[in-house]
Amino acid sequence: MAKKNAGEPLTQTLHLNAHELLVWTNRETSGDGYRRLKEALERLSGTRITTNIKANGEEITEGFGLIESWRVVR
Repeated sequence: MAKKNAGEPLTQTLHLNAHELLVWTNRETSGDGYRRLKEALERLSGTRITTNIKANGEEITEGFGLIESWRVVR
Protein backbone atom coordinates (compact mmCIF):
# COMPACT_ATOMS: atom_id res chain seq x y z
CA MET A 1 0.00 0.00 0.00
CA ALA A 2 2.91 2.34 0.68
CA LYS A 3 4.13 1.92 -2.91
CA LYS A 4 0.64 2.42 -4.30
CA ASN A 5 0.07 5.52 -2.18
CA ALA A 6 3.45 6.90 -3.28
CA GLY A 7 2.55 6.36 -6.94
CA GLU A 8 5.32 3.79 -7.42
CA PRO A 9 4.85 0.97 -9.94
CA LEU A 10 3.36 -2.26 -8.56
CA THR A 11 4.30 -5.79 -9.57
CA GLN A 12 2.47 -9.06 -9.15
CA THR A 13 5.57 -10.74 -7.73
CA LEU A 14 5.83 -11.18 -3.98
CA HIS A 15 9.16 -12.00 -2.33
CA LEU A 16 8.98 -13.53 1.14
CA ASN A 17 11.54 -14.68 3.64
CA ALA A 18 10.38 -18.20 4.58
CA HIS A 19 11.64 -18.01 8.17
CA GLU A 20 9.95 -14.66 8.78
CA LEU A 21 6.71 -15.94 7.22
CA LEU A 22 6.72 -19.03 9.44
CA VAL A 23 7.37 -16.93 12.56
CA TRP A 24 4.76 -14.31 11.58
CA THR A 25 2.12 -17.02 11.01
CA ASN A 26 3.06 -18.74 14.28
CA ARG A 27 4.34 -21.90 12.55
CA GLU A 28 7.26 -24.19 13.38
CA THR A 29 10.63 -23.19 11.93
CA SER A 30 11.92 -26.76 11.93
CA GLY A 31 12.57 -28.79 8.81
CA ASP A 32 8.97 -30.00 9.03
CA GLY A 33 7.75 -26.39 9.03
CA TYR A 34 9.60 -25.65 5.80
CA ARG A 35 8.34 -28.89 4.23
CA ARG A 36 4.77 -27.96 5.14
CA LEU A 37 5.26 -24.45 3.71
CA LYS A 38 6.35 -25.93 0.37
CA GLU A 39 3.33 -28.26 0.42
CA ALA A 40 1.03 -25.29 1.08
CA LEU A 41 2.54 -23.35 -1.83
CA GLU A 42 2.00 -26.38 -4.06
CA ARG A 43 -1.66 -26.58 -3.04
CA LEU A 44 -2.17 -22.84 -3.59
CA SER A 45 -0.60 -23.02 -7.03
CA GLY A 46 -3.19 -25.64 -7.98
CA THR A 47 -6.14 -23.62 -6.68
CA ARG A 48 -8.27 -22.14 -9.48
CA ILE A 49 -11.07 -19.57 -9.25
CA THR A 50 -13.76 -19.12 -11.89
CA THR A 51 -15.93 -16.01 -11.96
CA ASN A 52 -18.45 -14.45 -14.29
CA ILE A 53 -19.52 -10.85 -14.87
CA LYS A 54 -22.71 -9.78 -16.64
CA ALA A 55 -22.76 -6.29 -18.15
CA ASN A 56 -24.23 -4.62 -21.23
CA GLY A 57 -25.90 -7.81 -22.43
CA GLU A 58 -22.66 -9.83 -22.26
CA GLU A 59 -21.49 -12.44 -19.82
CA ILE A 60 -17.76 -12.88 -19.36
CA THR A 61 -16.52 -16.00 -17.59
CA GLU A 62 -12.91 -15.99 -16.49
CA GLY A 63 -10.61 -18.29 -14.53
CA PHE A 64 -7.35 -17.66 -12.74
CA GLY A 65 -5.03 -19.25 -10.21
CA LEU A 66 -4.09 -17.92 -6.79
CA ILE A 67 -0.38 -18.52 -7.42
CA GLU A 68 1.10 -18.77 -10.90
CA SER A 69 4.44 -20.13 -9.71
CA TRP A 70 6.65 -20.35 -6.64
CA ARG A 71 10.29 -20.95 -5.83
CA VAL A 72 12.22 -21.68 -2.65
CA VAL A 73 15.92 -20.70 -2.56
CA ARG A 74 18.10 -22.23 0.16
